[in-house]
Amino acid sequence: MLDSPTTQPERIAACADPADHEAWTWLHETYRTPIGDLCLRSGLTPVETDEVINDVLLRLSRRLVAKPFKSETLRFRAWLTQITHLRIFEVRRQRKHTQLTPEALTLMAEWLPGAFAPQTDLEARHQLEQHLWAVCLDRVRTTVPPRSWQIFETYCFHTRPSPEVAQAFNTTEFNVRIIRMRMVRRIRRQWAILAEEGLQLPDAPEQEAP
Repeated sequence: MLDSPTTQPERIAACADPADHEAWTWLHETYRTPIGDLCLRSGLTPVETDEVINDVLLRLSRRLVAKPFKSETLRFRAWLTQITHLRIFEVRRQRKHTQLTPEALTLMAEWLPGAFAPQTDLEARHQLEQHLWAVCLDRVRTTVPPRSWQIFETYCFHTRPSPEVAQAFNTTEFNVRIIRMRMVRRIRRQWAILAEEGLQLPDAPEQEAP
């Protein structure tokens, strides 16, 4: 869910009127930062983040004018979070250089349960899993010291032996294994957060709030 201030239903309802400039100014000032924070945590660049913010706010404006939200504020934030995630997915899917290595894919499949997708659609499930795994790793990467991440990535994803990694980073084999354990724990925790956000498939229709 977006880390945004408490939703104000009355002010959001006022945005159904395109001529209410005060309401629209409040809306943009209130939600630009939370949307941007979610984009940056998910591995987007500042330029990509600006594009997503503008696109999400445009979709939101169209949604408010076409069908105003009712008073269930949680559904509003859930809808906005969902739209932001779908747009992040679209951006990341176009960036071929962000695809995970075969070694990373194998380990992520071992560390984490399946994605939150229909069991019957295997191709969509596979695509969603890889996207969410990449988001998971990006979110963890932004919260740990760069050196720790480099040790973890070299040991796990580049499959270098622990003695070689320890020597390269002037540390001990024990510390290399400890860093791996802590990173995997962080990845699993971030995966649980993504599950709570209840993402849909990227090609699914946008959710309609009541």
